[in-house]
Amino acid sequence: MDKDSFQLLFAETLQRLTNDLVRYAGLLDRVCTENLNITGSQGYTLLAMPDGESISMNDLSLKMKLAGSTMTRTVDPLVKKGLVDRYPDAEDRRVVRVHLTDDGIRAKRQLHETLQWFFSSVMEAIPEGERAQVIQSLERLNGAIMNALQCCFPSTEP
Repeated sequence: MDKDSFQLLFAETLQRLTNDLVRYAGLLDRVCTENLNITGSQGYTLLAMPDGESISMNDLSLKMKLAGSTMTRTVDPLVKKGLVDRYPDAEDRRVVRVHLTDDGIRAKRQLHETLQWFFSSVMEAIPEGERAQVIQSLERLNGAIMNALQCCFPSTEP
């Protein structure tokens, strides 16, 4: 097989496997969040929020790598469900802050424990001697994808 054919086959295989991972992640999101009656995006938002302290919506948007308007649309249902409180900052009323309610902390813990259980069972299917290689490969793949996105979308932050 010549170099161009190999690169094409590699790219096609990488795309297929990455697409499979994205689909599996979507299924995992639905399974993990269905008992909480929230979406996967809302679940990741809960996981990104600190326990016992507030975070500004702007900082949460940066942490989640989402636009402010998208973050607002994600947080709104969490506020309505009583999982998150939102209020103006005491020092700068232009800043909006959010924090987890007691129910939000419980939901976050439940989601975290479910994900820990799931990925522990996944880990058991990977031989112990290969686990570090899997992590290293996933980190390298994530970095390569982010670098490629920087080329296409310069405003995307890693």
